[in-house]
Amino acid sequence: MVHVSVHQRTEPSHLAGIRPLEEELGRALRARDWAAFDLAYDRLAVLQTADALAHWQAARAMAEGDYEEARQLLEILLRDNPFDLRTGLNLALVHEAQGEIKKARNIARDLSRRHPLDSGLQSLLDRMENTRAR
Repeated sequence: MVHVSVHQRTEPSHLAGIRPLEEELGRALRARDWAAFDLAYDRLAVLQTADALAHWQAARAMAEGDYEEARQLLEILLRDNPFDLRTGLNLALVHEAQGEIKKARNIARDLSRRHPLDSGLQSLLDRMENTRAR
């Protein structure tokens, strides 16, 4: 599972094309259509920051099962912004996929302290708490 969120907000006119491209990326990612993903990514690269693009690179790495690549990207992003819920959730999921349940739970607990009202995070934490520590 990859946590992909597209925020709804009023965008300045020069950013108006970002949301449709992010939606296109999300569809391509879920369909594992890497040609469509690469096309949308290249178009988005002209409009977005390196951090935003790194999120998509990590999502693709996760979808392809390249958890080590995803982990490296997500750790850099989380180091730069420790309050980023999406990055933290994805990093916890990567550690879980790699069998590092204890590390995944620690990340989820830390996020839960920072985002106590997020029900999706609480569900993930509950699921991880019920998984035997490795």
